[in-house]
Amino acid sequence: MMGKIETLTEQINECARYIDELKNTNFITEDEIISDASEFIWCMANAYHKENNQITAATMCVNHDPVSAADCISGLKRLSAVLTAIRDNMDVAATSRRTRNSLPTPVFNIHQSNTQTQNTSIVITIEQAFEAIQTIPEDVLSGDEKDELEDKLSAVETAKNGKDKGKLAAKIGAVLKYITDKGIEVGIAVLPYLGEIAKIYNGL
Repeated sequence: MMGKIETLTEQINECARYIDELKNTNFITEDEIISDASEFIWCMANAYHKENNQITAATMCVNHDPVSAADCISGLKRLSAVLTAIRDNMDVAATSRRTRNSLPTPVFNIHQSNTQTQNTSIVITIEQAFEAIQTIPEDVLSGDEKDELEDKLSAVETAKNGKDKGKLAAKIGAVLKYITDKGIEVGIAVLPYLGEIAKIYNGL
């Protein structure tokens, strides 16, 4: 049975197919393709408007009469962008779940006050995470890739300070996806810091 991510990929490919046909159509078949493409846009908008209401922008391109090939192409491009965003969000969430299930839970020594356990000092700082990243061999992570990873961690730090739980979850998910793509050596360098962030996340 096809999963939702695979279904979305097929629907994105269908957008590209319609765009290609509309760019290369002749007058004999143009009206039929415009009709089919417009119906496809409306069908997708009805199916996904609760997940991303920006999808209605695609229907605005074909919500008049007559509808031209250019109108359909514009609507299909907007539709493809929204479907891609929905799919990518699902992919990040799925990757985060797989990473949590497959990677070991890091263990840390947390120094606590004798009087108040709430006075917990964070042992693993972002600076320490940056230092660990720089020790990763170049054949595992290039200099540019290390900079990219550090930017992602900086985004996590900013979201943490902003105390926006939703934004923090998204930034953590992006880092987890990057770890999954790059391998266990990257995870070893970064997971201790994410473990500390997870404690803050759970407390928001």
